[in-house]
Amino acid sequence: MWGAIVVIAGLAVVVSVFFGALAHYADSKDVVAVVGAVTGVVGTIVTAFFGIHATARAASDATQKVAAAGENATKTVKDANDKALAAAAYIPASQAAEFVDKLGIRPH
Repeated sequence: MWGAIVVIAGLAVVVSVFFGALAHYADSKDVVAVVGAVTGVVGTIVTAFFGIHATARAASDATQKVAAAGENATKTVKDANDKALAAAAYIPASQAAEFVDKLGIRPH
């Protein structure tokens, strides 16, 4: 919504300056100079607005992806530990403790 407001406001400024310049200056070179200067400034402001919003959206998406990757990694490690502990159940008791110690995991 804000993007549309910024674009409409920018167009309103440029159109207002154009008609104001037409009323004030008789020479077309003067009108073009004034409108060109204002168009450059308005264009820069509108472009900066959209650039900032695009950057903020990209940062938000990246943060969400990093969080999801961290959760997935934690789940993967937990699953691997659970499988190792399950495998230890099939090893003779005298060797199971050593097996679990070598893996560096603790039953939960």
